[in-house]
Amino acid sequence: MYKNQLQELAQRSCFILPSYTCIREGPDHAPRFKAVVNFNDDSFKSPNNFSTLRHAEHTAAEVALSSLSSQSLARSDPCKSVFQSLFRVYSHRKTLLPFRRPVEIEVPVGYILKQS
Repeated sequence: MYKNQLQELAQRSCFILPSYTCIREGPDHAPRFKAVVNFNDDSFKSPNNFSTLRHAEHTAAEVALSSLSSQSLARSDPCKSVFQSLFRVYSHRKTLLPFRRPVEIEVPVGYILKQS
């Protein structure tokens, strides 16, 4: 339920959809899970360990929603920061930067380029 609400908030507010990361602890016969949800450049962690990954993700989404509602993000103007979200996505992809042009350079034969 909370995961759905967080996803709907992201879509309504034109943010990037939330992504979840799992932290697994304990032995194979009794694993314990924590989850971290990344939403709008913030990370929200489930406060406790849970016996199922689903419950851990659900709790992390609940923590995110309660934190966001206290910041009143849920009541903000829809699509207000759509350009900021899009810029964040595309600025991390080198090939999709809108304002950069490829630069051609001449490299002498036998010269080895190192990638940084």
